[in-house]
Amino acid sequence: MDRAYGFPLKALWGGEDTNTIGDRSTVLGLPKTIPAFRSTTMAWYGDGYFRLPYGVLPTGFAVDTMTYAVIVFGSWQGPAWFMRRRFMKVAAKIGRCRVCRYNLHGIPVSSPCPECGTPQASEG
Repeated sequence: MDRAYGFPLKALWGGEDTNTIGDRSTVLGLPKTIPAFRSTTMAWYGDGYFRLPYGVLPTGFAVDTMTYAVIVFGSWQGPAWFMRRRFMKVAAKIGRCRVCRYNLHGIPVSSPCPECGTPQASEG
């Protein structure tokens, strides 16, 4: 019987022997099953062996990879984006350019930043 593993889609698959001792065969020189402790829950079937997946399901693997890439990238870039936005707002409130942090005190609001040319944030 074949088993598939993965979340959110099944991305890996592996075979299972019907005997109670476990599958002692190999795939590419590696064992298909390894002895496992009872605390192992992912591929545990109660006979003392953990089934190793040895095949790839391409569509599931691609979707799973993209899902986890978005999660990792979002958790890394999300806070950085939030901090940049917050810093831009604070800089505008204290009279500095949002881009280059040039001091804009004494410069008319209608004129752009003399350092980088960015339009000033409107008050309010």
